[in-house]
Amino acid sequence: MNILVVGSPCAGKTTLCRGLERYGFEHVSIDQFRDKAWDEFTAEDEKRIYNKFFSYISGRDWLAIDTPGISPFFQEKRWILRNAKVIKLEASLETCLKRLERRRQKRDITPELLRWLYSCSTVLKADFVVNTDEHTPSQTLRKVIEFINSSEDEGEDITLDEVVRLREKPFISPKFKMRDIGAIAKLKKDAFLRRVFSRNRL
Repeated sequence: MNILVVGSPCAGKTTLCRGLERYGFEHVSIDQFRDKAWDEFTAEDEKRIYNKFFSYISGRDWLAIDTPGISPFFQEKRWILRNAKVIKLEASLETCLKRLERRRQKRDITPELLRWLYSCSTVLKADFVVNTDEHTPSQTLRKVIEFINSSEDEGEDITLDEVVRLREKPFISPKFKMRDIGAIAKLKKDAFLRRVFSRNRL
Protein backbone atom coordinates (compact mmCIF):
# COMPACT_ATOMS: atom_id res chain seq x y z
CA MET A 1 0.00 0.00 0.00
CA ASN A 2 1.29 3.47 -0.94
CA ILE A 3 -0.09 6.81 0.24
CA LEU A 4 0.19 9.84 -2.05
CA VAL A 5 -0.16 13.12 -0.13
CA VAL A 6 -0.87 16.16 -2.31
CA GLY A 7 -1.56 19.83 -1.60
CA SER A 8 0.02 23.25 -1.78
CA PRO A 9 3.31 24.06 -0.04
CA CYS A 10 2.82 24.50 3.72
CA ALA A 11 -0.48 22.60 3.72
CA GLY A 12 1.07 19.99 6.04
CA LYS A 13 2.20 17.25 3.63
CA THR A 14 5.65 16.69 5.14
CA THR A 15 4.31 16.73 8.70
CA LEU A 16 1.69 14.12 7.84
CA CYS A 17 4.18 11.87 6.01
CA ARG A 18 6.58 12.00 8.96
CA GLY A 19 3.71 10.94 11.19
CA LEU A 20 2.95 8.03 8.86
CA GLU A 21 6.52 6.76 9.33
CA ARG A 22 5.46 5.45 12.73
CA TYR A 23 2.91 3.26 10.97
CA GLY A 24 5.44 1.52 8.74
CA PHE A 25 5.65 3.93 5.80
CA GLU A 26 8.82 5.34 4.27
CA HIS A 27 8.53 9.08 3.68
CA VAL A 28 9.55 10.05 0.13
CA SER A 29 9.44 13.67 -1.02
CA ILE A 30 10.18 15.23 -4.38
CA ASP A 31 12.37 17.67 -2.39
CA GLN A 32 14.83 14.82 -1.71
CA PHE A 33 15.72 14.68 -5.41
CA ARG A 34 16.23 18.32 -6.28
CA ASP A 35 19.61 20.05 -6.16
CA LYS A 36 18.65 23.70 -6.59
CA ALA A 37 15.95 26.13 -5.48
CA TRP A 38 12.54 25.79 -7.11
CA ASP A 39 12.70 29.27 -8.64
CA GLU A 40 15.96 28.32 -10.43
CA PHE A 41 14.46 25.26 -12.12
CA THR A 42 14.20 24.95 -15.87
CA ALA A 43 11.83 22.51 -17.57
CA GLU A 44 14.79 20.18 -18.18
CA ASP A 45 15.74 20.30 -14.49
CA GLU A 46 12.18 19.46 -13.48
CA LYS A 47 11.98 16.55 -15.90
CA ARG A 48 15.30 15.17 -14.64
CA ILE A 49 14.19 15.40 -10.99
CA TYR A 50 10.88 13.66 -11.64
CA ASN A 51 12.63 10.89 -13.60
CA LYS A 52 14.86 10.24 -10.57
CA PHE A 53 11.83 10.41 -8.27
CA PHE A 54 9.82 7.84 -10.24
CA SER A 55 12.85 5.58 -10.72
CA TYR A 56 13.20 5.45 -6.94
CA ILE A 57 9.56 4.76 -6.07
CA SER A 58 8.79 2.36 -8.93
CA GLY A 59 8.04 -1.11 -7.56
CA ARG A 60 8.31 -0.03 -3.92
CA ASP A 61 5.59 -0.48 -1.33
CA TRP A 62 4.68 1.18 1.97
CA LEU A 63 5.64 4.68 0.83
CA ALA A 64 4.17 7.96 2.06
CA ILE A 65 4.82 10.22 -0.92
CA ASP A 66 4.75 13.98 -0.53
CA THR A 67 4.33 16.09 -3.69
CA PRO A 68 2.20 19.03 -4.86
CA GLY A 69 1.01 16.81 -7.73
CA ILE A 70 0.74 19.65 -10.25
CA SER A 71 3.81 19.17 -12.46
CA PRO A 72 3.14 17.89 -16.00
CA PHE A 73 6.12 15.56 -15.52
CA PHE A 74 4.38 14.09 -12.48
CA GLN A 75 1.14 13.69 -14.41
CA GLU A 76 3.01 11.97 -17.25
CA LYS A 77 4.09 9.07 -15.00
CA ARG A 78 1.22 9.18 -12.52
CA TRP A 79 0.18 5.67 -13.68
CA ILE A 80 3.08 4.24 -11.65
CA LEU A 81 1.12 5.26 -8.53
CA ARG A 82 -2.28 4.27 -9.88
CA ASN A 83 -3.00 2.02 -6.87
CA ALA A 84 -1.93 4.55 -4.24
CA LYS A 85 -4.46 6.12 -1.88
CA VAL A 86 -4.55 9.86 -2.61
CA ILE A 87 -4.83 12.13 0.43
CA LYS A 88 -5.32 15.83 -0.30
CA LEU A 89 -4.48 18.39 2.37
CA GLU A 90 -6.19 21.75 2.10
CA ALA A 91 -5.40 24.98 3.91
CA SER A 92 -6.23 28.63 3.31
CA LEU A 93 -3.66 30.80 1.54
CA GLU A 94 -3.40 32.93 4.69
CA THR A 95 -2.53 29.88 6.78
CA CYS A 96 0.05 28.68 4.25
CA LEU A 97 1.75 32.08 4.17
CA LYS A 98 1.91 32.18 7.98
CA ARG A 99 3.43 28.70 8.05
CA LEU A 100 5.96 29.71 5.39
CA GLU A 101 7.23 32.50 7.64
CA ARG A 102 7.92 29.98 10.42
CA ARG A 103 9.64 27.30 8.33
CA ARG A 104 13.30 27.73 7.56
CA GLN A 105 13.46 24.71 5.25
CA LYS A 106 10.96 26.41 2.92
CA ARG A 107 13.00 29.60 2.51
CA ASP A 108 13.60 28.91 -1.19
CA ILE A 109 9.83 29.17 -1.70
CA THR A 110 8.98 32.86 -1.77
CA PRO A 111 5.50 34.16 -0.86
CA GLU A 112 5.01 34.99 -4.56
CA LEU A 113 5.90 31.45 -5.63
CA LEU A 114 3.66 29.99 -2.93
CA ARG A 115 0.74 32.11 -4.17
CA TRP A 116 1.30 30.82 -7.70
CA LEU A 117 1.56 27.17 -6.59
CA TYR A 118 -1.53 27.63 -4.44
CA SER A 119 -3.50 28.81 -7.46
CA CYS A 120 -2.61 25.65 -9.42
CA SER A 121 -5.11 23.04 -8.37
CA THR A 122 -4.05 19.40 -8.68
CA VAL A 123 -6.01 17.36 -11.21
CA LEU A 124 -5.68 14.24 -9.07
CA LYS A 125 -8.91 12.83 -7.72
CA ALA A 126 -8.51 12.54 -3.95
CA ASP A 127 -9.69 9.51 -2.00
CA PHE A 128 -9.75 11.57 1.20
CA VAL A 129 -9.52 15.31 1.95
CA VAL A 130 -8.49 16.99 5.21
CA ASN A 131 -8.56 20.72 5.90
CA THR A 132 -5.51 21.41 8.07
CA ASP A 133 -6.81 24.86 9.02
CA GLU A 134 -9.33 23.03 11.20
CA HIS A 135 -7.11 20.29 12.64
CA THR A 136 -3.81 19.98 14.49
CA PRO A 137 -1.10 17.76 12.95
CA SER A 138 -1.97 14.92 15.34
CA GLN A 139 -5.69 15.23 14.52
CA THR A 140 -4.91 15.21 10.79
CA LEU A 141 -2.77 12.09 11.21
CA ARG A 142 -5.50 10.33 13.21
CA LYS A 143 -8.13 11.14 10.56
CA VAL A 144 -5.90 9.76 7.79
CA ILE A 145 -5.15 6.58 9.78
CA GLU A 146 -8.88 6.08 10.40
CA PHE A 147 -9.53 6.48 6.68
CA ILE A 148 -6.80 3.98 5.74
CA ASN A 149 -8.08 1.45 8.29
CA SER A 150 -11.67 1.86 7.09
CA SER A 151 -10.71 1.44 3.44
CA GLU A 152 -8.91 -1.88 3.94
CA ASP A 153 -10.29 -4.90 2.12
CA GLU A 154 -13.29 -6.52 3.74
CA GLY A 155 -12.22 -9.19 6.17
CA GLU A 156 -8.84 -7.58 6.87
CA ASP A 157 -8.28 -7.87 10.59
CA ILE A 158 -4.89 -6.18 10.91
CA THR A 159 -5.00 -2.38 11.08
CA LEU A 160 -2.17 0.14 11.02
CA ASP A 161 -2.59 0.65 14.77
CA GLU A 162 -1.94 -3.06 15.27
CA VAL A 163 1.19 -2.79 13.12
CA VAL A 164 2.49 -0.20 15.60
CA ARG A 165 1.61 -2.38 18.58
CA LEU A 166 3.38 -5.33 16.95
CA ARG A 167 6.49 -3.25 16.38
CA GLU A 168 6.54 -2.11 20.02
CA LYS A 169 6.45 -5.66 21.42
CA PRO A 170 9.77 -6.69 23.04
CA PHE A 171 10.11 -9.90 21.00
CA ILE A 172 10.46 -7.93 17.73
CA SER A 173 14.08 -7.27 16.77
CA PRO A 174 14.98 -3.54 16.86
CA LYS A 175 16.80 -4.10 13.56
CA PHE A 176 13.46 -4.44 11.77
CA LYS A 177 12.50 -1.32 9.86
CA MET A 178 8.98 -0.01 10.37
CA ARG A 179 7.92 -0.67 6.80
CA ASP A 180 9.20 -4.27 7.10
CA ILE A 181 6.97 -4.80 10.12
CA GLY A 182 4.06 -3.29 8.23
CA ALA A 183 4.61 -5.56 5.24
CA ILE A 184 4.95 -8.63 7.45
CA ALA A 185 1.83 -7.76 9.41
CA LYS A 186 -0.20 -7.78 6.20
CA LEU A 187 0.51 -11.49 5.81
CA LYS A 188 -2.23 -12.34 8.27
CA LYS A 189 -2.40 -15.96 7.12
CA ASP A 190 1.03 -16.61 8.56
CA ALA A 191 0.63 -18.94 11.54
CA PHE A 192 3.20 -17.11 13.67
CA LEU A 193 1.45 -13.76 13.25
CA ARG A 194 -1.92 -15.30 14.07
CA ARG A 195 -0.44 -16.51 17.36
CA VAL A 196 1.17 -13.11 17.98
CA PHE A 197 -2.08 -11.20 17.48
CA SER A 198 -4.24 -13.65 19.46
CA ARG A 199 -1.79 -13.47 22.36
CA ASN A 200 -1.11 -9.73 22.31
CA ARG A 201 -4.29 -8.08 21.01
CA LEU A 202 -5.21 -5.11 23.23
